[in-house]
Amino acid sequence: MTLVTIFGTGNVGSQIAYQLIISGYSVDLIDTDSKALFGQYNDLLQAKEIADHPYTELTCPLVPRESDIYIIAAGSKVEHGNDRNLLFKKNSVIVEEIAKIIAKVRNEDSMTLMVTNPTTELAKLALDHIPNVLPVGNMLDNARLRLSKVSGSHEKPDINNQYELVKNNKGHTCFGVTTEVIKVIKRLV
Repeated sequence: MTLVTIFGTGNVGSQIAYQLIISGYSVDLIDTDSKALFGQYNDLLQAKEIADHPYTELTCPLVPRESDIYIIAAGSKVEHGNDRNLLFKKNSVIVEEIAKIIAKVRNEDSMTLMVTNPTTELAKLALDHIPNVLPVGNMLDNARLRLSKVSGSHEKPDINNQYELVKNNKGHTCFGVTTEVIKVIKRLV
């Protein structure tokens, strides 16, 4: 059974956990907000019962353990008006701390998927501490660029306006990221 450890149980992390559980993966949830963590854990336990995968585990270990795949989904989210540099500054501290934790428990074949934005820049940062880091979830960034081309604008894309356009047309943005993460994991396993 493939074990996936998810750091961060906000909208994105919990949605990824849900998809993994109903797909038959075992999941460890890690979050610094214990109240939110156990709330998500209880919701996901109900999903596990419905999923009907008898060998799937769902745990909230106090200390992360050796896993096949780690997913970093912790940090500040992209919001209207957020500058990418500010987002990187906020999330780099969190990601670096998580990468150091993963370095202590990972096996040599473990993969880490960076979902926290900005994914590419934070994946590079994590590579200073652990190997095999893959930025995943860039689908939203790519959609922003495609939308600027579809709209016919020749101006430099306004990321904030495109975020609102993607969010308004697609609903909550974590579903695109979740779909991409699940596709990557299926290819890795």
